[in-house]
Amino acid sequence: MTQYKDIFGSLKTISLPNGASYNVQQYQKKKNKLDDQMRILNLGFRKLCIISEKVEESTGPREAMFSSE
Repeated sequence: MTQYKDIFGSLKTISLPNGASYNVQQYQKKKNKLDDQMRILNLGFRKLCIISEKVEESTGPREAMFSSE
């Protein structure tokens, strides 16, 4: 475990390859924005799952749709 701490500690002191500086405030803003987008995406998938379940309930099982009768 201490090796990981040493590795990440040294990586924090190395400059970024694109020459950009590390700014905690910018990182926090980007992280918050990403968290919001992931929350919205997760909510969208939940809604889609609920809609899919409702459609499946009203139409019956999927196998009935693809039967070759």
